Amino acid sequence: MLIGELSKQTDLSRDTIRFYEKQGLIAVGRKERRFNNYKEYSEHVRDYFRSNELKALVSR
Repeated sequence: MLIGELSKQTDLSRDTIRFYEKQGLIAVGRKERRFNNYKEYSEHVRDYFRSNELKALVSR
């Protein structure tokens, strides 16, 4: 899924998702990009954002 869909499914802004990526909480490799270089986020990333694990890391 693209960042817009991930944003809708997790109720996080696109900027927040990009921030978490820059902080190393999630990673999107070259293989997970589309031919036009758009990032393709997996359901695993979506589930991670929905989990309490992320909330615990952010609240530190």
